[in-house]
Amino acid sequence: MKKGIASLVCIIIGLIIIIVSFFGPWYSTHMRYSYESYGGYGGFGSNYSSNTEYYQNFYLTKIEMQGTMMGQDMSQSFSYDYMKEQMESSSQSTNSGLYNIFGNTMYIVIGVLITSIIALIGIAGFTLNIGNYNTMRKIGLIFGIITFILAILSIGYFWMAWNNQMQESISNYSSYGGSYDTPEFTYGFWFNQSQAGNQMSMGPGFAWYIMIIGGFLSLISTILIIKKPKQNISDIKSNLETQSYISDTNQDNQ
Repeated sequence: MKKGIASLVCIIIGLIIIIVSFFGPWYSTHMRYSYESYGGYGGFGSNYSSNTEYYQNFYLTKIEMQGTMMGQDMSQSFSYDYMKEQMESSSQSTNSGLYNIFGNTMYIVIGVLITSIIALIGIAGFTLNIGNYNTMRKIGLIFGIITFILAILSIGYFWMAWNNQMQESISNYSSYGGSYDTPEFTYGFWFNQSQAGNQMSMGPGFAWYIMIIGGFLSLISTILIIKKPKQNISDIKSNLETQSYISDTNQDNQ
């Protein structure tokens, strides 16, 4: 019974974490750079300087940008469909595949949510003696394991797809005559560069990390109930004696 309760707690916490992951950012970027001009620039006078710093959070359904650009506060939100339409209308399809990654990941995460809920129902039925004991236990085991597999699949797919798309984007950019001085940019899922006061960093958001936790919690919940609890012989005898006593008492009353 104690293992059943522990399993139920694990799957509930795991489900909550998965829900938070669904609505949280899966990738984040931070850009900071400054521009200075001396001797006149666009009517700004002899000297001109501007600082730009902004953050981009990539959710499964949208992009959010916040920060300061050219001295002006900026806060914008775009759907991936909108971004693809804008790129197609401007004939710039270099990064269009990047936006498909989030949609594909979202479908996998929806699968994680569904299987986690079914696993919760099975484990709750097993622990609280609701429904058929063996059936509920099997439902909890099977869908708990499937939840773990899908959770790991979602983070693995996102990682590999992002790397592949970034490498393809850099390759396409170079073919048009562009170049990057930092080749590691094409390889790393995590990236950080700082030079002359300018900084660019990229990496997975907290939603990507906590999906790992949610997946392992679902695995732990299944491990806790993988063995059927053994009933002590003394408990079995006690139950039989109690049933026999109740039966004899009922006959005497009649």
